[in-house]
Amino acid sequence: MPRLKIDPVRSIGELHRRALVNTDYLALAFRAAENLGGRPKKLDEAIRWLRVNALETNEQGVVDEINFCR
Repeated sequence: MPRLKIDPVRSIGELHRRALVNTDYLALAFRAAENLGGRPKKLDEAIRWLRVNALETNEQGVVDEINFCR
């Protein structure tokens, strides 16, 4: 997939807020969740998967992965 030309996020919450109003961030949420093993069909599922991963590891690691997927 081509890389998205969007600014990095600082948190999963920021990604969620941006994804609600910007389709590039919506795509990023799905891409990052899938990259971490999820199979989301809706934004809430993607964010939930990212948060579960953050609880199992740490949020900064997940945020780094999200930004890597840009």
